[in-house]
Amino acid sequence: MAAGVPPATPRNRGLAFTIARLMGLLLVVIGLGELLLFGLLSWLDAATLESLYPGAELHRMHGLGQGLIAWVLALCIVVQLWRPQEQFAAAVLGLAALLAYTAAALLSGLLDPLAIVGIIVLAALVWFHPGQRRASFRPVKPAVLLAAVPLIVGAVAFAGLELQAQFGANAADPHAALGHYGAMAAIAATIAAATVIGSSSFPGSAFGGWLGVSAAMAFGVASILFPESASSLGVAFGLALTIAAVALGAGLLLSRGAHRAIDRAPEPQRAA
Repeated sequence: MAAGVPPATPRNRGLAFTIARLMGLLLVVIGLGELLLFGLLSWLDAATLESLYPGAELHRMHGLGQGLIAWVLALCIVVQLWRPQEQFAAAVLGLAALLAYTAAALLSGLLDPLAIVGIIVLAALVWFHPGQRRASFRPVKPAVLLAAVPLIVGAVAFAGLELQAQFGANAADPHAALGHYGAMAAIAATIAAATVIGSSSFPGSAFGGWLGVSAAMAFGVASILFPESASSLGVAFGLALTIAAVALGAGLLLSRGAHRAIDRAPEPQRAA
């Protein structure tokens, strides 16, 4: 360590984590409100949705996808209010989701300054997290990892298709102009990240895995209900995604004991 730079004490780290946590909650209130709402309204019938948001029917799946990212971010931050030492995985997933969303926006020629602030806040949340000392990345149980493979492969393939649509679209495509295809690639990356984290030994990895299950199932069911909407997977692939999400959920249930043991493991002793 460089001379003159004192190491962070547990008290200083705790204060820094508290500040990052409060700033994260503030960002949820300031920056995610509309996306959280639209993620819910996207399930309404066409007539009701159009009456509330004229023109929203055209972007239904895109609004749903961005809403899913917003809900993942919000839950990853809010869960830090309760026994945060057991929620390190949620902090990592929140950072991964926001990085994916911001990268997709930048590649689409868009930039939200608030997202950059969010990345800094979530990076601080991960860095100063009380569960970090117990974090090690290794598979918890084969059942979870095996169940995660189809979701990861499917998410990567879908992200590739959406990025191709983003960069290959003509100037008249309203979805590309708004960066919506890139945002859909970001939700696919978020689902993939959640499934990987769910199979890891991070404290709170089960929570991250269940967020991945919920997001994947929501997108799969929405694709079945709205097969003609832009970026919908359609009925067949929507059903396949839903089944894959259920399989991951089953894997998480089978590994409950392993996840519980990780979450309750004592913190390693500091070197003298």
